[in-house]
Amino acid sequence: METMPESERRALRDAALAGGDAARVAFESLWERFRARLVVYARSWRAFGASDADDAASEALIAAFRGLSRYDAAQPLEPWVYAVASRRFSDLARAAARRPARAFAEGELEALADASRGHDEALARGELVDRIRAAIAELPDAERRLAVLAFYEELSSAEIGRILSMPPGTVRWRISVLRRRLEAAFPEAVHAR
Repeated sequence: METMPESERRALRDAALAGGDAARVAFESLWERFRARLVVYARSWRAFGASDADDAASEALIAAFRGLSRYDAAQPLEPWVYAVASRRFSDLARAAARRPARAFAEGELEALADASRGHDEALARGELVDRIRAAIAELPDAERRLAVLAFYEELSSAEIGRILSMPPGTVRWRISVLRRRLEAAFPEAVHAR
């Protein structure tokens, strides 16, 4: 995901704070930029099925919009929105703790990859993609969230650290461990790069 330029971030925040039609346009811009991505990110929380993830993403965007007065436009918007979403998703996941675990639906990770500069083109199509998607879906919750943010959203370790409340060095270490495990499980994907 390309980082929004600072001038656009400031304009978005200022429009949201202005109220009226300007706020409506700002919310629509935030919705258009983040909704689909947050739905996929919400699915990395085992508590959410497809419709729950859609609702959770909507609630996260509303929370982010309401919190724009606390947002520092000198900082990138993307990690801030993901941090707000992570907190909202945690709250919603605790409330839904008794629901059974759910996997990613067919096509969800591919949709995110296509939106994130065509990662699927970098991998061989077909069975390999299905096997990798299934492996990511079976990861423990924390590792799935890390995989989505690192491999699909291509956020930096510092940005992921802010979102998941961990030091960047820990993020880099966990990504390295995760990458080695996936490479060991799918050596054909390593050779396809």
